[in-house]
This record gives sequence, structure tokens and C-alpha cells, in this order.
Amino acid sequence: MQNKIIFFIYTIVTIVLVIYSPLVMSVEAVRYDPGLNWQVLESPHFSVYFSVVQNNEQNNEDFSYNNEQLAQVVADIAEETYRQVNAQLGPPQHHHLQKIAIIMEDFSDYALGFASPFPHRVIRLSLTAPTAKSFDMKFKSWLKMVITHEYTHITHFEMTAGPTTALRALFGQILAPNALQPIWSIEGLAVYNETKFTAGGRGIDTRYDMYLRMAALEDQFNTLDQISGYYLTSWPDGTAPYIYGQSLIHFIAQKYGEDKVIILSKIFCEYPYLGFNYALKRAIGLNWRNCIKAGKII
Repeated sequence: MQNKIIFFIYTIVTIVLVIYSPLVMSVEAVRYDPGLNWQVLESPHFSVYFSVVQNNEQNNEDFSYNNEQLAQVVADIAEETYRQVNAQLGPPQHHHLQKIAIIMEDFSDYALGFASPFPHRVIRLSLTAPTAKSFDMKFKSWLKMVITHEYTHITHFEMTAGPTTALRALFGQILAPNALQPIWSIEGLAVYNETKFTAGGRGIDTRYDMYLRMAALEDQFNTLDQISGYYLTSWPDGTAPYIYGQSLIHFIAQKYGEDKVIILSKIFCEYPYLGFNYALKRAIGLNWRNCIKAGKII
């Protein structure tokens, strides 16, 4: 009976989100300068958008040509990543005929990426080259790493099972059960994959080991609520979900097998209204507090 009540509340919340979704779309619609001349390069599963006028450069043929070349590189990397991640998490269950948009941006001084399943599946990539100060990690190809990280989010959020598959068919892309997982789990999986499928990533960066080792030695491990958001104003700031998340997901994969990492998300996406503890206990037999305690010793 209790589970039915929780599921009912979950459904009501979904309906409310659907009603207010036009507000989200109106905000997204005004993100870009209307003076930009956008072009699109198509690949089998992606539409890569790039502008031929950026940074106030007018009629710069070399700039436009370089952006088009880079768009082809992005498309090739995205297609490779599509095959790798889908082999791991499973093929797309929804909108598999709809291409995923990748928007190449050159509007920021920071190297970053962003992925969203709603209102359309989209990945935004910053063309700014990362530096040690802005992105403190090891990598061979920035584009490969960031595309792998962000496409993992897209595929992760696409997962549904049982009742959530029916709700997804009814309400569309706004229903993304795995987006309700703790932030450390969401980012932990993405960092795990950026390390697994690239020649780099934060999962093999010795500095991330150092951060956790010093926290353990000084008995200053962040609490569960602190690693479940990006809002810390003191060290490790917004990187907490990445630092702890990648370590915990790696711990689960190392001790119980990578298949348990995938099973965890499959269980959660079917029963999100039962909470993350339910999925974790079914997958590996531990709740998340005990998982964190066990993860400290590796």
C-alpha cells in the first residue's frame, strides 16, 4: 500500500513538471545571440551545430572552415562514443530515430560541457581549451573525454523499465528516472566512463586519489549531503560529487563487478519512487551509507 502511495505521488509530480515545462523551454530559447549564423553537420545519430560567425568575427572564411572541420571531428568522436556507451548501458529505448543535438559553443572562457534530456536531447560543448587551472585533470583528447562524459548522462537519463516506461510513453522526455539519483552517483558514472573509454579521465588522475587520501588521513571526509550537490562554498566546492562519486562507482565496479553498476541504475529507473537505498541494496546488498563507509577503505 505504501509503495502505491509513493508511486502515486511520483506520478503527480511528473504531471506538474509537464505542466510547467514550457517555462523551461522559453528560457532555453533565448540562450544564443540571434546574429549567429548556424550550420549543421549530420551524422547517423547526431546533429552537430556550429556557427560560422563567433567572437564578433565577420566574413572570416578560415574561421568558418575550421569550425566545420572541428564539427566533423566532434561527429566522429560522438559516433564512436555512441557505440561504446550503448554497448555498456544498453541501446536507446526511446526516440532512437531522433538524432541528438551537439551544440559547439565559443562563448565562454571556461572549458565545460553540459547535457540535458529535456526538452530535447542536447549536448553543449565549450570550444575553449582547458587549462590546469580551469580543469585540473589528465586527458589525451578533451573532446573525447567531454563527449563521453556528457553522452553517458544522456544515455543514463534515457533508461526506463516497467512502470516508468509506460509513464515515459505518456509524458515524454521530461520523465528521466535516473536523473533523480544522488548527484554523486550521476557524476560518478559519467567520470567512470570518461576514464573507461578514453586515455585519461579523473578516475586515473593521481590528484583525485590524493584528495581522498588526505581527507581520510585528516578525518575530514565530506558528509553524504555535502557530496550530493554542487553547492559547497569551501573545499572541495562543487567538485565534491565528482571526487567522491567516481571513487564510489569505481569501488562498486571493482568489488562487485561493473555489471552491478549498470544493474543499480536499471533497478532505480524502474522503481525511483522507492529511493536509491532500495536499488543499492538490491544490487549489492548495502545501503548507501554503508557503501560510503566500505568505499573509504579502498
